[in-house]
Amino acid sequence: MKDSAIWTAYRTQFLDQSGRIVDTGNNRISHSEGQGYGMLLAVAAADRAAFDAIWSWTKGHLSVRADRLAAWSWSDGAGQAFDNNNASDGDILIAWALAEAADFWENPDYLNEARAITKDIVEKSIRSSSNHGPILMPATRGFSANEQSDGPVVNLSYWVFPAFARLAQVMPGYDWSGLSQAGSIS
Repeated sequence: MKDSAIWTAYRTQFLDQSGRIVDTGNNRISHSEGQGYGMLLAVAAADRAAFDAIWSWTKGHLSVRADRLAAWSWSDGAGQAFDNNNASDGDILIAWALAEAADFWENPDYLNEARAITKDIVEKSIRSSSNHGPILMPATRGFSANEQSDGPVVNLSYWVFPAFARLAQVMPGYDWSGLSQAGSIS
């Protein structure tokens, strides 16, 4: 995608100068999923300046939790994160993008960040299930069997299946194949 018209159009429409990916169809909020996708696209476009800007904005505005997971949404009007719960797909996309950037630009700091985020994804967003194996929760809170009468809530749109093989390289001690299989039969 380097120097492509597609990347230029995306960057022009959705990436502001601060590094924030703007959801133009949703009151100009920003969310961890958009930041993660933007980071992945910047790596694919070999646009390190855009990647660094998006990652910097993400760290500065969505890294407001006690762990390494990102708050899922930020309000343009309030100028701050308005829901500090995470979105597992956003965290997965961010970790995946950081891992790709680490290899592409030979930057071990990106890999260290990817490892820290991936560790918290595994420890905080994945639950064991006797019926299905590991379950990726949409977020760390609000979706478990203890929190929902019909829980746990499983929403496969949060399972970024293409990222699991890459995260297996970032955190090889976790059974990413098992998670992927559990998601394919849920």
